[in-house]
Amino acid sequence: MFSPTCEVLLKIIKDGTGPIKGDADLTYESITTFEFIFVLHLEQEIMEITDLLCKALQRQSQDICNALRLVASTKLLLQKMKDERWDGFLSLVMSFCQERNIDIPDMTSPYFTRGT
Repeated sequence: MFSPTCEVLLKIIKDGTGPIKGDADLTYESITTFEFIFVLHLEQEIMEITDLLCKALQRQSQDICNALRLVASTKLLLQKMKDERWDGFLSLVMSFCQERNIDIPDMTSPYFTRGT
């Protein structure tokens, strides 16, 4: 879905006029950043982990004990992703960016927050 979206935006940038061309250009610049790609992939991972919990909690027949077990297991899965699958996740994001020539920041350089 990402590549077709980029293609449409590039076509609008090339053939569009006025404000729509500028909007398409700004959107393209925004979605082709490492930060955007990272957040997009992270959202997908989290949604996959929490999907069963969300579906179960929507059922009217859910008892509180089962709901608490589902919350605990979802929490465990999220922690496992952080502890055991983070490097693989980051490699996936970096690979996605490399395939599309999106700049990847130097992960070894120091990080400074804005305003400091």
